[in-house]
Amino acid sequence: YARDRVMLLFTTPIDVERVIAAGIPLDALNIGGISYKEGKKKLTKAIFLNQAEANSLKRLAENGVELDVRVVVNDPKEDMIALINKNFNH
Repeated sequence: YARDRVMLLFTTPIDVERVIAAGIPLDALNIGGISYKEGKKKLTKAIFLNQAEANSLKRLAENGVELDVRVVVNDPKEDMIALINKNFNH
């Protein structure tokens, strides 16, 4: 797929870290929605995170992955790290 443009869909940011660790480089991640489950905090109307997912997104950002937070293309881009810092103590 070296010449193709592909879209990968993930359930959690932890899966994104696994793919990168396996040697597939990703430089940007669109976070359109992460579903609610018990124990998760609401960050936006469509994004709910637990602590492990928040930590994973922070690691991705620290490693240069651009985090584009938008459910649909017309939504204004939001700062994922600011949302995490606002909703999680660490």
